[in-house]
Amino acid sequence: MTFVKFSILFCLTFLFAFQMSAQESKNKDTTKPKEPKKALDAFISSTTKSANKSEPVPGAEITVEQLPGPTNIKSAGGGESGPAEKNQFDVIFKSGAKYYTNDKGEFTINLSSEQFNKLPNEITLKFTIKPKDPKKYNSETNVVTVKVLKPQKPTLIFVVTYIKSDTKTNKGTFAVSSKAQT
Repeated sequence: MTFVKFSILFCLTFLFAFQMSAQESKNKDTTKPKEPKKALDAFISSTTKSANKSEPVPGAEITVEQLPGPTNIKSAGGGESGPAEKNQFDVIFKSGAKYYTNDKGEFTINLSSEQFNKLPNEITLKFTIKPKDPKKYNSETNVVTVKVLKPQKPTLIFVVTYIKSDTKTNKGTFAVSSKAQT
């Protein structure tokens, strides 16, 4: 009998404590403003922001050059193991092709169907960037090398940005990234 009374008392105490805890958390959510979270978010934002700022480079002249990269080409006469493969450097972009960025720092390379069909799954392009205003975009180097995956369509869209380094120097770097093809 004592065990039964003790068990009932224990269960009632547990239920009472659980109900009080639930009520307290409900009151906490509705009455207290979320200031600590805002303060924490502000702290995280201020400490994780990059010191480097980037901006598009409008009106820049871009020279595109394809760097050599092996492409597997199948040829006849491979014997028992199948067709023989040889490595070939297949140049899609003629050296010295020039493009110009728009006001958003974007430029487009349109490939012919023949170029697009020859395009391997990945190519390496070297971009030489000549900004319209070299004093505004002071950089240690104006050459950027990027590996590019073959797109779904015969159009490649790139964005040129200038990333100014910290305030100790006036120099920055150029970055070229491919824009999502839609």
